[in-house]
Amino acid sequence: MNLKRLALVLAPALVGGAVLVATSPAWAASTSLTPATVSGSDFSFSCSTDTAGRLVARSWQDPNPPTPTVQDASAVVAAGGNVTQTRDGLPNTRYGYRCLLYNATMGGLITRTPTPQYVTTGADATRTLFGSNAEGLFRSSYNPIKVQRVFFGGAPGTWGSGALAAGIPTVVSFKYMPEDVLAGRHDAALRSWFASMPTDRRIDWSYWHEPENEIYVKGAFTAAQYRAAFIHIHGISKEPAVVKFNVFANVILMAFTLWSGSGRNWQDVYPDNDSNRANGSPYVDVLSWDLYWGPTADDDGRTPEDDLFERFGPGSDRDIFAVNLLTGDPIAVGEVGYDHDGTRPGILRQVEQMFRGKAVYVCYFDLDKPPAETGDHALSDAASQAEWRRIVAA
Repeated sequence: MNLKRLALVLAPALVGGAVLVATSPAWAASTSLTPATVSGSDFSFSCSTDTAGRLVARSWQDPNPPTPTVQDASAVVAAGGNVTQTRDGLPNTRYGYRCLLYNATMGGLITRTPTPQYVTTGADATRTLFGSNAEGLFRSSYNPIKVQRVFFGGAPGTWGSGALAAGIPTVVSFKYMPEDVLAGRHDAALRSWFASMPTDRRIDWSYWHEPENEIYVKGAFTAAQYRAAFIHIHGISKEPAVVKFNVFANVILMAFTLWSGSGRNWQDVYPDNDSNRANGSPYVDVLSWDLYWGPTADDDGRTPEDDLFERFGPGSDRDIFAVNLLTGDPIAVGEVGYDHDGTRPGILRQVEQMFRGKAVYVCYFDLDKPPAETGDHALSDAASQAEWRRIVAA
């Protein structure tokens, strides 16, 4: 079962929508839990009992970070009753929850639901983060950004230095050759890097963003080597002395890979030990995409198009949403770029329409690179700058 979907893992039997708990023989008490419902990044659940006591609805972030995240809603009930907790959670975050019944006067535990239940929150329309690459050419025209995209072509930089000194949510990628990762040559450096991450902002890390070219074009390494290296690094990030509650593992792929004529298969690259991608992966917190296009001849020979939804939306030949729906991973956009300033403002509005409230983050790639690479996507015109400034600030 995919724990990332906006659904509850229901281990105990369900009767009438409630998770039933076996009666405690000492107190002849029973307590039941009504499964959580999710609304954006918030969720609610209810507990009920047929016995007097202090009834507690408890939730916590899973895994529980060093700073406790336990939240209780409680009520003293004289002859049975119920209590509901509504939690203002973080977007795209897993929480555990359960019900407990205590003696109202002596404080001892009477009974509780036997196993914790789990729920994963969704994105929040007011919390989708919009920003750009840290070195955006025209960033001063749309600052302050809500998220920055930081690239390292080798080892990741030091926290507190350069772009990693910015106190805003950060999507950071780095590159090590898989064989070196698997040989453990970077374990100590990665362990120190993860351990030194700040906890006052969201951090999304990605090992070798867009690995498809290295796998399918350059032959620098295989898909199996990439997957194994990603899983190895993920293991380091989750070590007890290193793990941070605000840090998320991201896979960043090219939307181009989804095109049937690309000769590529995203499932080859997706880091998992299970070949059934519909189960998602315990090593992936966010599945992010890089989107590039413009009103020029398409790589698939079709008539040029300016419509974002026709290009990448539901039902398109590069339907990124269908893949995330399959895996259950939250969606994000690591890079988006469009290379024609005449129609770019309208495209930026489509970006907002498509992703606000659905994506964790969206970063515009505000750079002018050689056409053989990605082309000129810089937000060089006043109209595009004004549009992105409005979107970032909203």
